[in-house]
Amino acid sequence: MDFETYALGMANNLSLLQFIALSLFGTSMVSIIDDLKQFNRKERFHLLRTISGTGDQSLKLSRKFRNDLSKKINLPVPSSAFAAIDYHLDWISVVIHRARIHDYGFELVNDELMKGNQEDVDLLIGFEDPKRSTHLIHCEAKGVSGWDEEQLTSKISRLRKIFGESGRDIEGVIPRLVLISPSYPKQLNTTDWPTWAKTSCGRPFWLELEIPPHLLRPSRSNKVKGKYKHVKIFQSQ
Repeated sequence: MDFETYALGMANNLSLLQFIALSLFGTSMVSIIDDLKQFNRKERFHLLRTISGTGDQSLKLSRKFRNDLSKKINLPVPSSAFAAIDYHLDWISVVIHRARIHDYGFELVNDELMKGNQEDVDLLIGFEDPKRSTHLIHCEAKGVSGWDEEQLTSKISRLRKIFGESGRDIEGVIPRLVLISPSYPKQLNTTDWPTWAKTSCGRPFWLELEIPPHLLRPSRSNKVKGKYKHVKIFQSQ
């Protein structure tokens, strides 16, 4: 390791794993998955990690979920896959840009990288295949409420800017989009979605979300002079 590489690693405060990769192979070999872990600042993720006793920088995907997902996308999802919830699109944008230009410093010249908002993907899954390609699966979920097409369109538009129309703008990075909900989203218009975000038939990749039956929903009622006087409770079907 030369002094320049050592100084670069220390100045950028890289993780140990990133620093070892930088020392041995140069900036082009720093793992996108490792970078995603470093940017994962979501409190809810670290709360779940703490209370579940995982101790790792990733949530653990069950065998059933991995098998179901693998069948849908026709790609084996390993048990070692990185998984995080509510992962900000700003973070994904910066990680992909850093990989594209091989610059892992603390200052990037690009005013389109960040939007400065809380827009995120519900579940982000990432892993490398045996050929060293990095697969990033962006999952959006809906439970008891319906799909908000405007919200989904906004996220897909942002992801298109990050990964391109074909999903092959960044060498060695392969994105996908998977929807998760109790029923298949037949009403969604996928015409303007990028090719990597839908099947060859032009439909969404979809997994079933199991929701317990007969969940309860409270609702305010009997509004008098601007104030609600009662609460009614409904049972979902």
